Amino acid sequence: MTPKKRTSFFEYRTPVGDGEIRAYADLLDQAFPQVFQLQDLETWLGREEPEGFRAAIQNGRLAGTTMIVKCGQWFGGRQVPMGGIRGVATAPHARGKGAARFLMERSLHELHDAEIPIASLYPATHTLYRRAGYELAGDHIGYRIDLHRIPRIKDRLEIEPIDPADSSIMKSAYDARAKRTNGQLARTGFFWLRVNEQKLKMSRAFRIVGKNGKTEGYFAFVPKEEHGGPAGLQMRDLVFNSRDAARTALGFFSDQRSMNEFVWFSGAPTEPIEIVLGEHGLKTDWRTHWMLRIVDVAGALEARGYSTGVEGEIHFDITDDLLPWNNGRFVLHVEKGRATVRAGGRGRLTIDVRGLASLYSGFLAADDLEVAGLLTGSAREMAAATALFCGPRPWMVDWF
Repeated sequence: MTPKKRTSFFEYRTPVGDGEIRAYADLLDQAFPQVFQLQDLETWLGREEPEGFRAAIQNGRLAGTTMIVKCGQWFGGRQVPMGGIRGVATAPHARGKGAARFLMERSLHELHDAEIPIASLYPATHTLYRRAGYELAGDHIGYRIDLHRIPRIKDRLEIEPIDPADSSIMKSAYDARAKRTNGQLARTGFFWLRVNEQKLKMSRAFRIVGKNGKTEGYFAFVPKEEHGGPAGLQMRDLVFNSRDAARTALGFFSDQRSMNEFVWFSGAPTEPIEIVLGEHGLKTDWRTHWMLRIVDVAGALEARGYSTGVEGEIHFDITDDLLPWNNGRFVLHVEKGRATVRAGGRGRLTIDVRGLASLYSGFLAADDLEVAGLLTGSAREMAAATALFCGPRPWMVDWF
């Protein structure tokens, strides 16, 4: 008997029907057992945005999943519309058949149709996502402070307890900080809910009150114990917009040392709290990277901001093996912090779309991309590109 030929055809389904949610959740439970528990399905669904679920269906069966959360990402002082890709998983029976690549490609087409010019994700593997045009673009770093290393801090600002579910109190301080960075999310309600809750534990939150009565910073945390080891405070969010606010937060942490040894938080690659701390009390606990994909070259370049002190023009020749509208020559003109893009030009700087992602975020300079084999051009052109995209090293506090 001749076996039936297996088809590699997948159907891209969105939104996922109610009847498929259990299979969807079961697949995520298999793929990410450390972060997803099937027994918490109802709680999980209450936190999620079901309209963001995507599925690859093969022969009537669920072959793969991904989720898209639409938000924004700060670059050069402006919010760029972004699609966050998460929950990419392949069913055991469908592995090696291209389900994940299919989902990556279709999700990019969907974002392009929605006029969302960039996509970001945290990679479990680099190979799959590089084949889809993603490249490393920023840091996600965890720090630990030994509470006994914090010196006594006087002359603090006032702090007030706040409801962590009321993001309006925190949002202005968060946006003020995020606007000065590259890579931070322009948070939607989905991400503010994550600040409020972690594994069913509700956060405790406090705002730091400036001398003018306005919120100068805030922090939200849950108690944490290191697998039977030292207890401490796990920051869900830590934001400060002045030296006084940072000192006040440190003073509060120090006051908790009778019952706690450490405070953990996610911060910047060059973390200013280390200077305010004044001693060698800040330790890196973990470090990983997120990746970026340019979905629409012209839209992405025009959406981000640029330093008002740097002006110029770059003639790109861009290669994109997956999205044909990104292939070809583009001229980027930057003036007074804003950009315009037109097709054509001389193509003086040849760059792969992956290299453009790292350049766009400010993660790698043009010289570094040349060494990585993702860019070629004259020294003058590379210096101009580095200058236009320079800024704070990109990082993100939110995990998705």
